[in-house]
Amino acid sequence: MRKEALEERINDVVRILASRQRCQGYVTLKLKKILPQLRRAIEKIEEGTYGLCDDCDGKIPAKRLNAVPGATRCVACQNSKEVCA
Repeated sequence: MRKEALEERINDVVRILASRQRCQGYVTLKLKKILPQLRRAIEKIEEGTYGLCDDCDGKIPAKRLNAVPGATRCVACQNSKEVCA
């Protein structure tokens, strides 16, 4: 995933939030979860660590990155985090 593509997704999310009235849960999800993930993915591109898990440093499969461009954890680490949350 290119940095520009992630920035474009961020702009899309911001544009959607600004142009449509949504339920509070949707807005909260986008602002507190999705946008920070996309911004972290951009940081990882700049660091040269995009595609590596923030928790275990393992490789995040390309299929996962294509499905969830803002993914910063491998599936196992993400599942562990969600179970503990």
